[in-house]
Parts: sequence; C-alpha cells; structure tokens
Amino acid sequence: MLTVHYNIYAPTLTDLRKPCIYRERERESKSINLFFHCIFFPETVSRPIAFWKRFACYAFMFNQISLIMANDNLISIAITPQQAQDALQAINQLKTLLPQELVNLTPDERHFYAKMGDKTVAFVQKSLDYAQLNPALVPPYIDVAEMKKDVEAVQALGTLYKALGEVYTKLDDSMLLAGSEAFTASLSFYNSAKDAAKHNVSGAQAIVDDLKTRFPGRKTKKNTPPVQP
Repeated sequence: MLTVHYNIYAPTLTDLRKPCIYRERERESKSINLFFHCIFFPETVSRPIAFWKRFACYAFMFNQISLIMANDNLISIAITPQQAQDALQAINQLKTLLPQELVNLTPDERHFYAKMGDKTVAFVQKSLDYAQLNPALVPPYIDVAEMKKDVEAVQALGTLYKALGEVYTKLDDSMLLAGSEAFTASLSFYNSAKDAAKHNVSGAQAIVDDLKTRFPGRKTKKNTPPVQP
C-alpha cells in the first residue's frame, strides 16, 4: 500500500482579505485531504479498464498537487534589523523635510470637500490662467495668489504621493503575500497534525489542542456561573 497525504485546500488572497469567506470555504471543504491507496490485488487483472481509469485519475491528482506545491512560494524576502532601522530613519527624515502645514482630515471631511482629480487638472490650470489674465472677472472672495499657491502645492505633493504610493503598494502587497504563505503553511501543518492525532501519533493531540484555541475566527466558550434556584 502506498499512502500519499497532502492538504489541497489553500486560501486565496481574496479569502485572506475577507476572513468570513475563508471560514465558509474552510468549513465547506472540511480541510479536504487526499489519501491515495494503490492496492494491487489479483482480481484487478480481471478488470483492467476500471483499474487503469482509476490509475489515470490518481495520476491527474498527483500532477495537480505537484503544481500547487511548485507555486506555493511566491515570495522569499528577508529584511535585516539594520535595513529596517535605516528605512525607519529615512522615513523620519522625510517627515522632517515635508512642510509642517500638512494636514490630517477626518473621513467626514474627506467626504465633504470637493476633489480635484486627474480629469479636472486641466480645468483648474486654465481657470487659474484666465483669472490671472482677467482680474476684473475674479469674485472678491477669491484670492488668486492663494489659488496659484494651491495649484503649485497639488503638483508638488502629487509627485511625492506617486513616489511614496509605489513604495506603499509594494510594502502592502509583499506583506499580504508573505502572510498568505505563512498562514497557508500553518493551515497545512494544523490539518496534518489533526490527521496524525486521529492515528494516535504521540504529541500530535497536544499540538492540535493548543492550535485549536488560537485558530482565527474560533469562538471561545465563556464560563457562565450556574443559575441559582
């Protein structure tokens, strides 16, 4: 008998972003494990077609598992403490270089104010040009000099924002992917430990009991005092 075991369930990036979806799929799959038992008995000779159909099915599933195992390490990154410290120092230096007038808006304020997007840049720039050339058309409550200052600030801040946005996106994606691989590997180990515990492997049940209490989304039972009659 040849027994091969591999946990085929692996949460996708979308699953990890939405834990409720992951937990539902995990419950539906029940942490599906594949057990291949190739048992050769004399009676299989009398049914060669059925045997080879089953063999082809097993071969296909082995191939799928090989693909999963070959692609489950999409990121391998190591950041030394010195690199992290140097990056933090650079970030702190950047904070001192930026104007102190930078603001923090609340979600309500961000929703309230009009937003200047890429499609309105040309409109704003042309309006500024016309306002400077035609002061008689400028309403008294508009400060053209301050308007020009705002336009220039948007241009300068936009350049910094795009540069920092690229770094932020890489940090966010790398952290998500590394976390996904670590979480998926942990799930595979947890399911392997559960299978080992079912077969009374020494020490496996203690590991399962410990990890079970730390499993994400698991509700802990609260000890409620008995009701007095």
